[in-house]
Amino acid sequence: ATVFWNAASDDVSQPENIYYDVYVVESGESFNFNVPTLSTTPGEVKAQVTGLRPGYDYDVVVRARDEFDNQDTNQKVVTWTTTSDTTGPTFA
Repeated sequence: ATVFWNAASDDVSQPENIYYDVYVVESGESFNFNVPTLSTTPGEVKAQVTGLRPGYDYDVVVRARDEFDNQDTNQKVVTWTTTSDTTGPTFA
């Protein structure tokens, strides 16, 4: 799944120097904000989240981090459901 967000602003760092930490948990689980699921390269405002199970609900929080490692404390959770896999494998 691809997650998109708007660019953050900072009092010192330019938008192209801001990193984003993406936190993903199965819906209802607690976030561990010490360990992001993934981090972007500077200025990137989208991320490809892999390893998700089909047909499950996931909660996502994205936090901005400037080039000096100051991170915002965003708590806004977005929830989405992955698409169910209804097609069985086939032989080539």
